[in-house]
Amino acid sequence: MTGPYRRWIADYRDSGLHPFPVNGKRPCVTAYGARRPGPAALDRWTEAFPLANLGLPTRREGLAVLDADESAAIELFKAVAGDTPLRVLTRRGEHWYFADPTGAIASAVHPNGQPFDIRASGKADYVLVPGSEHGGVTYRLAGEEEVSVAEFARRLKALPTLEPAKLRELLQQPHGLVRVRPVVARRGETVILTGAPIVVGTRNDTLFKAACRDAHDVRRRLGDADDGLADLVDRVQAYNETLCVEPMPAAEAEKLAESAWTRTLSGVNRPPARHRRHIRDALRRLGRQVRGLALWGWLTQSGLDTNDIDLAPGRVAAAIPGWKAHDAEAAISALVSAGVLRLLQAGGKGRGKAARYCLIEPLVSDVSFAVGLHRLKGDAAALMLLVFLVDRWDAASNAPISAEGMSQLVGGPFGGWTKVKIVKARDHLAAAGLIERLEMKRISARQPRAMFQMRAASVLKIPGNVPVDIHRPPSREALSIAAVRDSEQPPDLVRAVGNRPKSRV
Repeated sequence: MTGPYRRWIADYRDSGLHPFPVNGKRPCVTAYGARRPGPAALDRWTEAFPLANLGLPTRREGLAVLDADESAAIELFKAVAGDTPLRVLTRRGEHWYFADPTGAIASAVHPNGQPFDIRASGKADYVLVPGSEHGGVTYRLAGEEEVSVAEFARRLKALPTLEPAKLRELLQQPHGLVRVRPVVARRGETVILTGAPIVVGTRNDTLFKAACRDAHDVRRRLGDADDGLADLVDRVQAYNETLCVEPMPAAEAEKLAESAWTRTLSGVNRPPARHRRHIRDALRRLGRQVRGLALWGWLTQSGLDTNDIDLAPGRVAAAIPGWKAHDAEAAISALVSAGVLRLLQAGGKGRGKAARYCLIEPLVSDVSFAVGLHRLKGDAAALMLLVFLVDRWDAASNAPISAEGMSQLVGGPFGGWTKVKIVKARDHLAAAGLIERLEMKRISARQPRAMFQMRAASVLKIPGNVPVDIHRPPSREALSIAAVRDSEQPPDLVRAVGNRPKSRV
């Protein structure tokens, strides 16, 4: 029997192209994108899969193909991407070919909810080429009545590249639930921000993502009670009625919101990471020197003149619970070695002859290092684990803690820590009431071994405790704290020294 592959493979081979066999839209062979097959492999595939379609790997051939299944997407291509000499008509739309010789364009399926796909630098990406048959339609060049392999190959060699600016504009075109400008519809207390219509085929995915996103905001405002679920259902129903071209049934939208709420309460739908990298980078620089990290943050928030600090190890040890003079000396040495502290004047023996330093850069965090060290009795490792969790997940959210995943067996910001050290720090945080382990079953191999609820509000900075030039806008939890409770308030760590120009510790 004769099919597309047997019928056209010789023509493609003569044109310098090497398609592989595809059964419908499923590849018949593996590793098709690694390298071009030789004549023997093509002959073998022709005998084994004569009825198959012809697939061309985009990454191997240096291509970026915009795959549109709707007329709206084709009009978007014309308006933004510009014309291309190679357009292939498919069963429901068109393939627009562009050159991508460096593999710089990432593949995507419905990027930002758009009604098109991008087949480009993905290892397994491919497109069906002219001559293939799917759904009773034969793929062919736009403007050609018959399949012309030679013309396809000629146009393939003359492709323009898709300019980065045009690609960005293409991906930024609003489609689906995109926040653009305020309010056009209101359902109860739910405010809808306008967006382009959500078309059939993207409703479930778009609304579910919106529900998962909004569930965290609802939970922060209303807690875990039924009021939160009712508010989330109202939001999803408003999105459905206002933005969907053909709204889905109300019961289906309500079920979707309930699913997102359940996943949020169970910890499966975790709050998005805040992508602050300052603490992560500091851990990578000083991961093993946890006391140096703690001293870095403590000095940053101390209110001292960080351009000229007298640092005496004995005084630092007296100010921080549980520290000895040699601990403070090691912390100071670690900061000097890392370039965080600069030695201005070496110290000497005797009173008033402490070394003078300049703090080169601050360590910015929402956590009060002074209060945290007091609560944790000077445990710098536990404090830095808490600082990392608050910086990444926020002070009142659920945070996954996998001691094995954070340890030196895996690497990352905790690459210098052992699993035992992380477990010890985690247990100290739990004993101090700063985190609370959630009882939940492990759903899959990708689910973290343990999920913890952050209880770190009591160690957040109070506005005004640190210099303005290094103070980060506080979170809502920090603004709600009037003061640290008297029983938890550490002793004065810095005493007035009259009108002396230097800061002494």
